[in-house]
Amino acid sequence: MYFNSVGTLENHAQNFPYNSFAINPQPRACKCGTVRIAYEVTDREDNDILEILVVCPICASNSSNNK
Repeated sequence: MYFNSVGTLENHAQNFPYNSFAINPQPRACKCGTVRIAYEVTDREDNDILEILVVCPICASNSSNNK
């Protein structure tokens, strides 16, 4: 999921209960080819990655899966 700013990403991340999910920084290349601030939301029980959150205003404005 792409976000326009760190603030909008933080607001979205507050929806995940802290005791069930971990949010870990993991820089990633996004669709526009640049490396951006990103976070992986993982389940604390089995370590599965549930969602990847990326801060990229360019991709957020060009994607249907954005905030």
